[in-house]
Amino acid sequence: MGAATLDQIWAEAPTEGAAGAKRLRLPPAKLWLRLWAAYAALCFAGISALMIASGTLIDAQNYFASYTERTIADRFEAHAPLLRAAIALPEAERSHSVEAAAATIAANLLDLQVTTDLNGRFLLTAVSDPRVRVEVYGLSGEMLTQAAYTAGGEGAANPRRIRAVFPIAATDGRALGEARVDYAARYDFWKNVTGKAAWAVAMWPITAITSIVIGLTCGVVSARYVTSRLRRVDAVAARWRMGDFSKRISLASGDELEAHAERLNEMARELQTHLDLKQAVAVADERNRIARDLHDTVKQKLFALGLQIAAIDAKARSISKADGPRDDVFGDNIAEAEAITREAQRDLVEIITQLRPTGENNADLPARIAPIADDYMRRFDVAISVSGGDGLKAGPRAEVNLIRIIQEAIANAIRHGGARNIRIAFDRTGPRRRLTVADDGAGFDPQTIKKGLGIQSIEHRAGELPAGRAAYASRAGAGATLNVSWREGLADD
Repeated sequence: MGAATLDQIWAEAPTEGAAGAKRLRLPPAKLWLRLWAAYAALCFAGISALMIASGTLIDAQNYFASYTERTIADRFEAHAPLLRAAIALPEAERSHSVEAAAATIAANLLDLQVTTDLNGRFLLTAVSDPRVRVEVYGLSGEMLTQAAYTAGGEGAANPRRIRAVFPIAATDGRALGEARVDYAARYDFWKNVTGKAAWAVAMWPITAITSIVIGLTCGVVSARYVTSRLRRVDAVAARWRMGDFSKRISLASGDELEAHAERLNEMARELQTHLDLKQAVAVADERNRIARDLHDTVKQKLFALGLQIAAIDAKARSISKADGPRDDVFGDNIAEAEAITREAQRDLVEIITQLRPTGENNADLPARIAPIADDYMRRFDVAISVSGGDGLKAGPRAEVNLIRIIQEAIANAIRHGGARNIRIAFDRTGPRRRLTVADDGAGFDPQTIKKGLGIQSIEHRAGELPAGRAAYASRAGAGATLNVSWREGLADD
């Protein structure tokens, strides 16, 4: 992400007002209302589909269970007395009565029905277009009559046929003839489905009421679940808008919201890294500008002031040679002015050294410290050694803090302790890194010494390191040792 893009983000971001940071707002339509409508629609469609599917399956099972020779025989026997009575009539009356009885039996067989397990009634014509033919024969084998019925036009193609012969006997057991039944039917899946769809449409009020109740319940529960997590995201986003990227979104729900939260956290980390780099660059640029300004203005003026004092001293010496010894007061004042000027020049050079860049970013920490140590050795005639830490790199802020700590520790050892030998060492203890700066100066008592700005700066910078801390070990006349430790691998935020 480039700096221009980040600037645009901050330019468009809402500012913090007196009433607090603006919060994310849900759309005008309540989330639970939208979820309720969606759940109700899905529930209505699901219940309707379930009714059609289950009804189709049950009727298919009923068809294959009911379309048997036994069911046809039971149905025939239920109407056999009518045919028996018709055949027993005198011959003059028999023909019409037998024809009517055969037609009645055929019509009842066509609408074959059975009682289901739920005490309902299943009609074979609901899933099929059967054909029934009933033929009645006398004792001599002559056909007395026949009747044929078909449901749905010409009936189904390639039907499954059941043929049965039923003897007809009088109440006294005397044979009267026989009836031959030819039943043809075939299961029609499409007719079954369309029939159940019509039934589901007729049941729509009950289905709609059920769907509304279930949809409302699921919508409210889902909305509470989603909004509770969105509020967590909102709270963390508000901190991000105020520039606090230390907060992270934690949902731990194992769903898509957690995945999106992780992506937002990654974005926040990238923004924090970019801002840190941008801030480090800005600080380095400002330090360079200040160092250049000090070098080009104050340092040159101090140099000019030193030359003027030296010129005054030279003139005073020439006057004293001509007119006699000069006043010691003026001589002391000139010497004191020269000493103050030299000290001011040294302090200014030290400040400029601390402000200048700390080395190339691709170099490890000891390589970036080496030129600083060389400069101190050249200017103050001290011995400084650097050991350990090969390949050691930290985050941008951590490296700047470590280098400033080392600069401050060297300056304190030379200025306040009068040290002649300074040792800088890096080592590791488990997951922690340690920086040690030891000197052979005058030392001090850590319990009684007043913490000046230098020590406070060291402790503050150490506290900014990942899990960092600083500690001094010293006693009067035995030098001082500064130990700074931090945890390697933690984010440099």
